[in-house]
Amino acid sequence: MLEPSLHRHRILIGRDLIAIPAAAGAPAPAAALATVTANIAHYGYALAVDAYAALARLGEAELAAWWGEVELVLAVLTGADKKMDSFVVYKNFPAEVLEMDEVAYWTRQILMWWGLPNELFTQPELARPPLADAPAFRTLQLADAASLPRIMQSLFALPARWIEAQWEDVRFLVGTLDRQVDLAELPFVENRIRLAAHLLERGAGVIVEAATDVLRLAAATIAPLLPLGLTMFSLQELLTRLVKLLF
Repeated sequence: MLEPSLHRHRILIGRDLIAIPAAAGAPAPAAALATVTANIAHYGYALAVDAYAALARLGEAELAAWWGEVELVLAVLTGADKKMDSFVVYKNFPAEVLEMDEVAYWTRQILMWWGLPNELFTQPELARPPLADAPAFRTLQLADAASLPRIMQSLFALPARWIEAQWEDVRFLVGTLDRQVDLAELPFVENRIRLAAHLLERGAGVIVEAATDVLRLAAATIAPLLPLGLTMFSLQELLTRLVKLLF
């Protein structure tokens, strides 16, 4: 679980938005700004005009603190934090592999499978020719105060079961945004009941209007090991199963 500020950045950057604080002092030197924007490009992102202008207004200490958080999130989103380069054996792929015969290739594979260190089979990395087509950058637009509420609304409106990352974002947004949750905004029954059960666990008030949803919510809170398996049953089926569960 990420710290709140990092989680907020992850939610925004994952949707091509970027939060930049208001400047409080003199702008940072041009060299510092150029370094940060080049580092952003290293991860495959670029700033929109208004986002770059907001970044350029930050002082040097503000810029350093902002980048310290954003870089951690960019590394997570791009997989750079996994440091997969250290696990790559054939650093000059595909030419390096194509030059081997089958005996040389499979001998290396078997020896590595037996546990010999990869470094024994790694060649020095050679310079590669520049790409014919420059990679396309993902442009980050400047986020505003309404960005996170809009994202929460879009998550509520999804017509399918939340994946785990979406559910994590929903819990974070519900817990940090100061607004009343209207369960009627969630058209997908399973998501609606899941969120209602989560709100009850946190001690928040929940208004459930449909009788069937009341029973589904009861099933979710009484039987946490199978909380959502009852969500798609009819009212009669829910009553039958709840009676069996309770008695």
